[in-house]
Amino acid sequence: MADSEKDVQRIRQLDGVEPVKSRSSRFDIVGIGREAEVRGESLKAYFDWVSDKLAGSDLATDLRRRVASGISLVDYHGRAVILIEITPSHEPSFYKNVMYERSGSGVQVVEQADYMRLFQRFTRPRT
Repeated sequence: MADSEKDVQRIRQLDGVEPVKSRSSRFDIVGIGREAEVRGESLKAYFDWVSDKLAGSDLATDLRRRVASGISLVDYHGRAVILIEITPSHEPSFYKNVMYERSGSGVQVVEQADYMRLFQRFTRPRT
């Protein structure tokens, strides 16, 4: 995925890949084919490598299991994309003793003073 026009131009220049607009048009899809090609691997071999990296990562054990069970290689309008669908958890997870929170298309470090705000999300009854 390319988040900016600058990224799109750079990918076009380096790899000759023409991106596909996402449904929301907030970003462009360039796919992982170019990354696999640079590594000299098939899409399947590259996908397996990414999956193995995630499986051996420093993610919290429960989160690592949920990531591993929700990863797949999909076609998005002719672009190979790794889709990671993560099921909700009943508690927050840390990565290397740091907590992160999703913010738009990115993530931000949660300061320790904000932990309680985040923990409260997990104590509310789910409907």
